[in-house]
Amino acid sequence: MLVFLVLALFMVGGALLLLLPAFWGRYQLASSNVTEQNIRIAREKLTELKQHKNQKIISDDDYQQQRKELEQTLALELDEESQPEVSALGDKRVFHVLAIALLVPALAFLFYFSVGNPTVLFQSFEGKSLQASSETPETHQSMDQLVAGLEQRLRENPDDPDGWMMLGRTYMSLKRYEDAIQVFEKVITIMGEQAPVLVAMADAMIMARGGSVSGKPAELVQKALQQDPDNVNGLWLAGLAEEEQGNNRQAVRYWREAETLLNDDPASVTELRELIRRAESKLDNRDMAQDTLKTATTTGIRVNVMLDEKLSRNTSPDDTVFIYAQAPQGMRMPLAIVRKKVSELPVEVILNDEMAMMPGRALSNFSKVNLYARISKSSQAKAQSGDFIGSVQSVDTSSNHRVAIQINQEIP
Repeated sequence: MLVFLVLALFMVGGALLLLLPAFWGRYQLASSNVTEQNIRIAREKLTELKQHKNQKIISDDDYQQQRKELEQTLALELDEESQPEVSALGDKRVFHVLAIALLVPALAFLFYFSVGNPTVLFQSFEGKSLQASSETPETHQSMDQLVAGLEQRLRENPDDPDGWMMLGRTYMSLKRYEDAIQVFEKVITIMGEQAPVLVAMADAMIMARGGSVSGKPAELVQKALQQDPDNVNGLWLAGLAEEEQGNNRQAVRYWREAETLLNDDPASVTELRELIRRAESKLDNRDMAQDTLKTATTTGIRVNVMLDEKLSRNTSPDDTVFIYAQAPQGMRMPLAIVRKKVSELPVEVILNDEMAMMPGRALSNFSKVNLYARISKSSQAKAQSGDFIGSVQSVDTSSNHRVAIQINQEIP
């Protein structure tokens, strides 16, 4: 009871602190508005007199006489405004302010005790705890009713893939992972093995297994990435699968690719960078040295990237440049990719097997590849309208040679 009264008084006092200064200032504002209006009119008349004088409409003597009369009139009006009205308004102001200060708290408490629940003030904390705990079954009951309604709707319309996906996600939120797996299997029978469904099913399996990604979930994720290389959740889970197998280097590659697609989700980027830091910390100095040696001796393609001067005025130094190789047919996921900034152009990079995004899909596995250099203003790995691009097709991967790419086209 005492706590409520103290809080209530503080809240009412805060409301008065907001209301009273504004109300108090109404009278001063009204008076000042009249004063400002009289001064403005006097200035306009004086400007008009000066114009008439300059245009020889009136003589200098007439100008001086009319100016003196104008000043006397303004002084008289200002003197009248400062006397009786301010006093009268001051009396009203004090009365109104006192009325508000008394009526607002009185009306607030009267309203609460009329339509509120004042008996709560006299309940013990134990009573409140019991009341809160009694609400939990009702909450669960309402959720169960929603799920039951959705299940009934799907029994009546069993070929609704969106409804099944909604039910599957609902089961996931309720931690009913085995039920979610069955639902996602139902969606696959309706829609086929589409990337979002495959990733959702893999996620459900991982949760049902207590976090294990290896085996069937990892296979589903790879199928999804073959269809949609930019599926962020798929890249995320693929990184977890590689880390679980001890392939921390490959895990980092997946997660860095996902990071480029998460610019509008700072919380996820932070979590992803923590995963990358964790995986990189597992690589000891010997592994890092071997990586450096391997990269230096691996056959690759040297790519020189330049920007057409005609497009340079339409780019920013901080715009992202993606330099990558793709297979001529099949998956769109890059075989190797390097990320730079426009400020670094022209630049030379090496694309090689160490940059492979997926196991078994390295540059050396293809006799020919297509090379691209693309400027992305949104920093998105996926090409978008307005990006600038340059390419060289059917580049031989059998020898270590240089290829020049000029970025000279805009993606419509």
